[in-house]
Amino acid sequence: MKVKGGPRTAVIAVTLNCNARCVMCDIWKEPVEGEMAPGEYATLPDSLRDINVSGGEPFLRDDLPEIIAVLRSTCPRARLVISSHGFMTDKIARLLPPILKTAPDIGLRVSLDAIGEEHDAIRGVPGGFERARATLDLARSLGVRDLGIGVTILEQNLHALRPLYEFTREHGLVFSTTVATDSPIYFGPGKSQLRPTDIGRLRDALNPIIRREFRRARPKAWIRGWFESRLVEYLASGTRPLPCDAGEGFFYLDSHATVHACHVRSLRMGSLREHNFDDIWHGPDASAARKEAGACHACWMVCTAKTQIRHRAGRIALRTLAEKARAHVR
Repeated sequence: MKVKGGPRTAVIAVTLNCNARCVMCDIWKEPVEGEMAPGEYATLPDSLRDINVSGGEPFLRDDLPEIIAVLRSTCPRARLVISSHGFMTDKIARLLPPILKTAPDIGLRVSLDAIGEEHDAIRGVPGGFERARATLDLARSLGVRDLGIGVTILEQNLHALRPLYEFTREHGLVFSTTVATDSPIYFGPGKSQLRPTDIGRLRDALNPIIRREFRRARPKAWIRGWFESRLVEYLASGTRPLPCDAGEGFFYLDSHATVHACHVRSLRMGSLREHNFDDIWHGPDASAARKEAGACHACWMVCTAKTQIRHRAGRIALRTLAEKARAHVR
């Protein structure tokens, strides 16, 4: 059953297995079985406009092309983006061509947290940086146009943010950021302790990047500049710049078919193996989850902010233009 006026954004973990050893995520510590088959994704709502196909590591699934085909058919108006650590270049070379046949506009974000061996240390994989860079080159050669990196900001990699940004400008990649975050159902506990503690150093690292994003000719870059400036505010104050609408505009689906309000809090809404999405979305557990999420300040991520940014598009556009003007003056 399709949901009218339903959620617009989702993070879908097609697997919770991972072959990296990242310091900011414990998913790899608990191998899982019995994950959703491709056909089970046909029960998702066609209201979705943004789907982050995540993990674990999505390319561990040999049937990822089939999953993407079902998502494209079920949610034809959704922008699909795969998030990967990029370490399995040879396997990605095999899986990407059939994916591009059904979803030629699909995006790819490869995790990069530093340059060279520093990235390898954060991700726990020797040679990881060179493999990730090879995957980015491969994806471009295969025709992926929506291509970029995702940076998890930690205390230990503040000095690497500007070199990473220069890397993206040199190679024509999107630069996106998040910050280490606790989650009992996803990243694991104690990860917020890895966040930057010196807000002055964080500003020194991010402000030059923010100004350069505002000075670019692409409106999407201006929005990224706006988002990153609010990330600094969030870490300084502990308060989200926009309220969270997890369980309303956004949801998280784990690889065992459980729908959660988000991937940060333990706010279970129901199982697609027990109920259809419409019943879950309008059920009592969903209502309770929304109430808790609305008062939450545990994270500031694009995925949990995107629908609220859309709702406030006019106001944010005015602020963005003002900040863009100031960036040019500076």
